[in-house]
Amino acid sequence: MRVSDVPISKIKPYEGNPRKNEAAIEKVAESIKQFGFRQPIVVDDSFVVLVGHTRLEAAKLIGLPSVPVHVASGLTESQRRAYRIADNKVAEFSAWDEDLLAFELSELKALGLEDLPGFSDSEFAELAGQVPSADFPEIASERGDVATRTFILHVDQVPVVEAAISRAATADGASLNKNGNGLALICEDYIANSERH
Repeated sequence: MRVSDVPISKIKPYEGNPRKNEAAIEKVAESIKQFGFRQPIVVDDSFVVLVGHTRLEAAKLIGLPSVPVHVASGLTESQRRAYRIADNKVAEFSAWDEDLLAFELSELKALGLEDLPGFSDSEFAELAGQVPSADFPEIASERGDVATRTFILHVDQVPVVEAAISRAATADGASLNKNGNGLALICEDYIANSERH
């Protein structure tokens, strides 16, 4: 996919755009300021917007002279019209996994982030303060309902992680599967401590 930097003055919004995007423009502008322009605007051969009206308006709001653009050449009129609608419609079928969202936001908060474009301050604070509850069954020595995860650690992290697993695994009498149960106990401890704060 070819992407070029194009002056904003050359890009034309599609006048028949059925998407009402005014409420999102400031949020997208904040996102662009924080993370940069990471997704190109898609235009037709005449530089009329197919996808990216909100990003275009956000770029204008923050005074960008040019933006990344992909020219989708060769589409028929019906394809251009259908693409504009389909791009917005398919996003409506996505939903948040509330537990994973809360975990990701709590991790961002732990890294010092206090707000995030698209979330109000109170919404971010509330979600970032939630940690998913967990009930970790003990892992038996025989293979049953288990899932394997592989983690890559820096060499300096290995002794710390191994010591934590060892302490956790032996804290409750240990089992034959020390790594899995040890990690589960570490996670239980993390969740219990998070709920107290």
